[in-house]
Amino acid sequence: LTGVRILVLTQSEQEENVIGAFSLGASGYVLKREADSTLSAVIRAIASGQTYISPSLAGRVLLAMQRMSQRGHDARAQG
Repeated sequence: LTGVRILVLTQSEQEENVIGAFSLGASGYVLKREADSTLSAVIRAIASGQTYISPSLAGRVLLAMQRMSQRGHDARAQG
């Protein structure tokens, strides 16, 4: 569907879940415990084409992605 944005509102702080949600097309990932203060702003942001991830997860997710990328690079180098 054109123009549809997906926002995941969840309790899960697992990096794999965040990465999986974005790889399946999510535009935002918000932890329920942080939603009270940010939800309306996040909805407006993703509606305008931006992406959003709860700040408390951002660093951990980036590190997980770096580890995944490094493992892929190491596997290609050994192959």
